[in-house]
Amino acid sequence: MIIDSYCEQILAKESKGSVSVLPGGVSREEFVWRLDILIKDMFSELTDYTEADFRSGRTLLLLLKKYCFSKKTLGNLQQEQDFADYLTKTQQMLDEEITRLTPLADGMIPALDADKTFTIIANIMQLLTSISLVQKQEKEKTNAQVLGLNIRFIQVDKPGLVSLARENTAIVNIIPYLDEANGIADSFEKAKKAPVGSKASYVEWVEFKYLKMVLELTKCKLDEIGVF
Repeated sequence: MIIDSYCEQILAKESKGSVSVLPGGVSREEFVWRLDILIKDMFSELTDYTEADFRSGRTLLLLLKKYCFSKKTLGNLQQEQDFADYLTKTQQMLDEEITRLTPLADGMIPALDADKTFTIIANIMQLLTSISLVQKQEKEKTNAQVLGLNIRFIQVDKPGLVSLARENTAIVNIIPYLDEANGIADSFEKAKKAPVGSKASYVEWVEFKYLKMVLELTKCKLDEIGVF
């Protein structure tokens, strides 16, 4: 069964380095079955992407660009040169792959380079780990000033400085940060309570549900590889 060309490679039993422990500890069969049903009956039905877009991996690339590189996600932090260069290179890699997967005249979509996509997502997780940690520090400083705590060097009007250099090189779970930064869950909950629900908020929630599954699976593989 083909679920999508990216997840399929990570889950393939015959693939070298195939992930063994899946998100939530579910079995491979359960994860494949669930993702297949969601792509067919929910994701492709409720978003602007076709089932072929999901199966080919094209949707994944577009959603990575939409949510991981949004202005809300990147924030207004000052960037060290190493971070800025790494960010630019990763964005270029993603844009090149999106362009390459543009549907052909006959509607066919070129094959996804799953290895390159894995590298792109790994890079994104490195970048957003650094951003999320600095944003957390900035929020703590802001809260401290609001509470009138005597903490030195509080400058809430000056953006924090983000770098690839960290005391702990391990990547964190970036999903909560992506959710909060882009207001996915909050917008969805507000839309449910509104007299007339916001279709845009619901569509974003559905898109993010798919992206979340892919990011969780990738994080599992990265944890097993242990490269960071």
